[in-house]
Amino acid sequence: MPMTVSVTVHVYKDGAMAITQNPTLAPAVQKSKHEPKAQETDVRVSSDTVKDATVFLETFFNLYPTAAEKELVYYVKDGVLAPVSGDYVFSELVNPVFTKDGDNLKVSVSVKYLDNKSKMTQISQYELVLHKNDNCKIVE
Repeated sequence: MPMTVSVTVHVYKDGAMAITQNPTLAPAVQKSKHEPKAQETDVRVSSDTVKDATVFLETFFNLYPTAAEKELVYYVKDGVLAPVSGDYVFSELVNPVFTKDGDNLKVSVSVKYLDNKSKMTQISQYELVLHKNDNCKIVE
């Protein structure tokens, strides 16, 4: 196994140099061969359910950055998500993964926003549980 040695060179104003070698030998850094399994949407979730949930999530995340707590009550059960109060513009849902959980739908999703103040893209990750009676609602 290859070994690495840390060497530091100090150059002083008068032109003198000092070379210091770290006496601790360490194995060369190797990349792990582990590849995490990509999440996939549960085959038990119908395409209609995915469409409905996607429309709900897009609507919610469009409103979420500027919504007051009383407005979130329509979309979120018992304050599961606190208001953000940010100057963000919703861009898109990134790789939503839907899985069945009894009567609920679990969603793992990243949400891409444009931050109007910094003009940077912000990506937030969410693990949500949706429940649908008459309307869809985030319950966890």
